[in-house]
Amino acid sequence: NGDNHAVGATMSTHYTPKAQGIHLRPQMPDPANNEECPKFMSHGPCGGVRAGGFCEVYPTMICPWVTMYNELEKIGKIEWMRQV
Repeated sequence: NGDNHAVGATMSTHYTPKAQGIHLRPQMPDPANNEECPKFMSHGPCGGVRAGGFCEVYPTMICPWVTMYNELEKIGKIEWMRQV
């Protein structure tokens, strides 16, 4: 019927089922950490993070959310993750 779309391709990177709509995540404390998740997870890791913090999609890449957590931990701003 022509309505078939790739799920991740058409979904906004700011979509959250919990909020039943679209909202922006809080401003990142470190704008330099702008890596994007290959699964477009904008509110936390996907749950498929591999041992050692590696990405489920790209096994040789560290999950951007793990990287962000580690950086926030270094500067004492882990509370930002609780807002996401």
